[in-house]
Parts: sequence; C-alpha cells; structure tokens
Amino acid sequence: MALVGRLVAGLAIACFTAAACAGDLEDGIAAFEAKNFGVATSKLVPLAEKDVPEAQFYLAQLHYFGNGVKLDFNKAFDLMRASADREYEPAQRGIVAYMWVMYGYNMGNIQSRYTPDEFKKEYWKRMRIALSGNKCEYQYELRNLAQQFVEVNREYESEWQQIVRTLRC
Repeated sequence: MALVGRLVAGLAIACFTAAACAGDLEDGIAAFEAKNFGVATSKLVPLAEKDVPEAQFYLAQLHYFGNGVKLDFNKAFDLMRASADREYEPAQRGIVAYMWVMYGYNMGNIQSRYTPDEFKKEYWKRMRIALSGNKCEYQYELRNLAQQFVEVNREYESEWQQIVRTLRC
C-alpha cells in the first residue's frame, strides 16, 4: 500500500509540474506575441532548457532578432534546430528558412559548421521533412523559399526538381 501511495504522490507532482510548465509556456507565448520580450524570455528560457520544443522555437526567434536577449544567430540556429528535431512543425519550416538565410549570408558563421556537401544534404533533408505535411500553404511558402535558394545556388537544381515531383499541392 505504501508503494501505491508513493506512486500516486509522484503522479500528482508530475501532473502539477506539467500544468505549471504548460502555464509558463502559454504565458511566454502570450508575452512574445504582445512584444513583452523580457517576460517572454523569463518564461521561455527554463522551458527551452528542459527541451520543450515550443519554447525553443520562440526563444530562437528572440535570439535571431535580439528581442529581450542578446542578438545571437548561433543560439537562434541551435534552438530552432533543436525544436525542429523534436518535430515541432513551425520549427521544421523555420529551420529551412534559417539555413537558407544564415548560410547564404554567413550569419553567425553558420558556413563554418558545414562543408558545402554537408549543407546541401542537411538542407534538402530538412526541406523534405518540412514539405511532408499536408498543409498546402506551408508547401507554397517553402516552395517559394526553395526556388529563391535554387536561383542563387544553381547546383541544387536537381535536388529541387526531385522534391517538386513529390509535392501534392
């Protein structure tokens, strides 16, 4: 019976902690949307450190633009990638945009993280993941982004053509 009591107590603590985290996440996102970046940062940082993908996504944007935190493209990139790796759909689209812009303009020395071949492989892997969703508006947005990328980097034309053939929208 003592074991059951400990399990119930543990479950109650876990539920309380999850509810508190959910409340902080909602508060952090609301503060972000209200442009209250200091509050957003204070709510999102502890959650991002606990690998909450939504918090990582919003905190990445704060670092990318330097809102409420120090402008840091490397931190923005790492947070967006971590969120995308946890299958948070907005981040799966966001990392594609970050890769295109940051690599193209060498923001945060992103080019030093990848050889050209590694970048090519990673970019198209991420693009395929982002385009795999059923939402046509996302496919349209990403198709435009990829087309701009291909116009600047013609060596990626064949990969892009392969992906285009698989799109549903």
